[in-house]
Amino acid sequence: MKNPINYKFSNILGANGKEYLTVLLAYFAIALVMFFPLFEHFSSSVLGYGGDTYQSMWDLWWVDYSLFTLHASPYFTNYVFYPIGANLITQTMSPLLGIISYPLQLISLPFALNSIIVAGIVLAGLSMYLLANYLTNDKYASFIAGLIFAFSPEHIVQSIGHMQWTNIEFIPLTIFFFLLMLKERKLKYAILSSIFFVFSVFAGDVEQGIVVGLVIIFALIYYIAFEKEERKKILSKRFVYLFAVFVFASFVIGSPGFLPMLNGISHGVLSYVNSQGTLQYNLLYSYTLASFFLPSYLNPIFGSIPGYLQFKTSSVVDLAESDGYIGYSVLALVIFAIFFSLKNKELRKIGLWLFLAVVFAWLSLGPYIRLSGFPTSLNGLIPGIYLLYHHIPLLNVLREPG
Repeated sequence: MKNPINYKFSNILGANGKEYLTVLLAYFAIALVMFFPLFEHFSSSVLGYGGDTYQSMWDLWWVDYSLFTLHASPYFTNYVFYPIGANLITQTMSPLLGIISYPLQLISLPFALNSIIVAGIVLAGLSMYLLANYLTNDKYASFIAGLIFAFSPEHIVQSIGHMQWTNIEFIPLTIFFFLLMLKERKLKYAILSSIFFVFSVFAGDVEQGIVVGLVIIFALIYYIAFEKEERKKILSKRFVYLFAVFVFASFVIGSPGFLPMLNGISHGVLSYVNSQGTLQYNLLYSYTLASFFLPSYLNPIFGSIPGYLQFKTSSVVDLAESDGYIGYSVLALVIFAIFFSLKNKELRKIGLWLFLAVVFAWLSLGPYIRLSGFPTSLNGLIPGIYLLYHHIPLLNVLREPG
């Protein structure tokens, strides 16, 4: 693997549009096969089993109704809990998706939601292909990377009802342009990175924005600690200026969403958020070590095994939120990458990504690390680094560490 900091942007986007269209169509064809029953009833049925799926459709409708009919902020409604109403600051409604999907809603809400889900999966593959191609300069490896990212069990399971985590295509793009900003130190990359960061917040949600921000922070920590060349760039006046532009531009570009959110935050809202992000909730929705190796009960192979659902239920706390299955083929690729990097004395080339993988896997295990199931007592459990993260104000709003 080639060092990402040694490649120019022009090497990647110099390819013609035919390449990206081919990749996009390939991912769409895979999605078509995987979700064929959904495509048969695209305008009348939705992916999911109720619950949050209905909430996602209501969110799409409400954003457009509040903006275009009521001419009011979508962050408050008295259409539920009338006449008192409800503050929607903490609602995962992905307002940009509501606006973008407005024409599709004229056909039907299921059609709009299904389109968002399919587009989110396919575009996630393309955006990861772009990032991986920048990092490796290998189209075949990049296609596999996009395939893994877009069609991972975690992504598919979260797409069932969680619209805000279907659209993860802006995460690789934010990282891609941030790396370019670090390498080439050009203003346009700071702006582009901020644009896609804002999209990750408002086509996803605040939690996704926090996670993307953490990726950037941990990447900078790694480079400062272990990469001499990048350390000089990060500590330079030029990078400090560009990073300030990135932060400022993110707030300005996202101000139509950030300002109403800040205006709507009250003591009651913060109290509610904190009550949903307690250590008890964190532990409930954390991964276990077994989560990484046990496929979802929706897996057509494992799910058909008699007794597997009961076994899975006893191994994880929540069948959806505790489903961190990576895939044995992916684990094998990781092991091979580490082995050959060590053999060729090139571990440094994948050092950043190993560092990020370890940190986020560790965080996903929650405040206390456990093999499986839900503990009846904290005695004997190993504290995790999420226990420290939990005490960081504003960043500790995540209820589900997984």
